[in-house]
Amino acid sequence: MLFNKSAFILILFLFINTSSMNAQNFTESFVERFYWHFEQSSQKMIELAETMPEETYEWAPDDEAMSVARVFMHIARYNYILPQRLPAIEVPDHISPDEMEQITDKETVVKMLKGSVAHVFKLSEKLTDETLNESVVIFGEDTQGWAVLMLMITHMNEHVGQSVSYARMNGVVPPWSR
Repeated sequence: MLFNKSAFILILFLFINTSSMNAQNFTESFVERFYWHFEQSSQKMIELAETMPEETYEWAPDDEAMSVARVFMHIARYNYILPQRLPAIEVPDHISPDEMEQITDKETVVKMLKGSVAHVFKLSEKLTDETLNESVVIFGEDTQGWAVLMLMITHMNEHVGQSVSYARMNGVVPPWSR
């Protein structure tokens, strides 16, 4: 019964907060919060990518898991392909998302990860009420543009946790934990 009461209070809170926002206020506050969260998570990924020794980049905990380098490049790849779901946001011509996860050398991985983060920050002028509320398809499901941004945050955070585990398994303490 406590769960149901908590869920009801959460839904009520979200309804009151979202129903009281006008469209422009929604866009400004949502985009600001997105970028705040994205910056926090992406900075951790970059710090880990820079901190991990190059000899660990091809390490994976087992044969089925992604390597250290592949996790970082997986994030970079999705920083390019997820925004592409939004209108007028394309992957830059010099980027080949389908080949990114094969890159393993540390210098290139760090450079591409940073470039993908910069790409996401360049999107801000294209994030309007229309792009955030327009219907888009993500992994075969119809949703709205704002869900692309939410997915980017959850995806990044999932792999931050994975990367922290990889770092600690290799005797590396994340820089923000020292």
